Amino acid sequence: MLDFKIAAGCAPTGELLRKLCSGGQATRTGIVCWGRGHHGTEPTLNARAGATNKLQQLRKFKDAGILVPPFWEQVPSAPGDFPVLGRTLSHHGGKDISLLMQAGDAKFLATKPDYFIRYVQRETEFRTWIYRRRHLGTYEKLQTKLANRIGANYKNGFSFQLLGSDNVPEGLRDIASKAVDALGLDFGAVDVLKGVDGALYVLEVNTAPGVEGENRQVIQALARKIMRWETLGFPTRNGERGFSVESNPNSVSA
Repeated sequence: MLDFKIAAGCAPTGELLRKLCSGGQATRTGIVCWGRGHHGTEPTLNARAGATNKLQQLRKFKDAGILVPPFWEQVPSAPGDFPVLGRTLSHHGGKDISLLMQAGDAKFLATKPDYFIRYVQRETEFRTWIYRRRHLGTYEKLQTKLANRIGANYKNGFSFQLLGSDNVPEGLRDIASKAVDALGLDFGAVDVLKGVDGALYVLEVNTAPGVEGENRQVIQALARKIMRWETLGFPTRNGERGFSVESNPNSVSA
């Protein structure tokens, strides 16, 4: 059977995933974490969810050789570093974003950001879903309504259009998979910005991404992967440690 650990504020999609994964026949319990981690002794998917804040994510990506926009813990001083976005360590929906055109703008902010990240002029942006290095699907974020805030999300007038396999940009799957691995996760939805310079920048990994409904292809694909994990007896990934409490290098890959 499957038990779900769902973070506060992530219930709509977390409960949807629970519904899609219901009806298992396992005799013991496996844990699926949706936006929050778990430190018990049961086999667990995404046990490290919520273990890192967004700044720590950027550091881990950079350490893993993954391209990210330049970022700072303090307001940068060089004019060439601007514009920058002030962000908080934990954020959702882009509500925390402050745009600074120069260093002096920081004194006008209502709240002090925890870190600052270079504003990269975007050509487009993607959200790529990965499960244990397998590509579940990629959405392109397309703006369908005018918005007065920065951030490519539903509330800012963006819709998510599923791309056909042939239309997923070259290298995007691999970049997204490396980002999920860098955080020690089993699955995640990776936000990747394609700049006008043509480069692909990883922005963050979402461990509790929202979806518009149960008919969305990737949430169904993730549910199938999780149910297979349950059917196979909660295997770890072959030859790897840290993705489940149990460690069995000879287990079948789910």
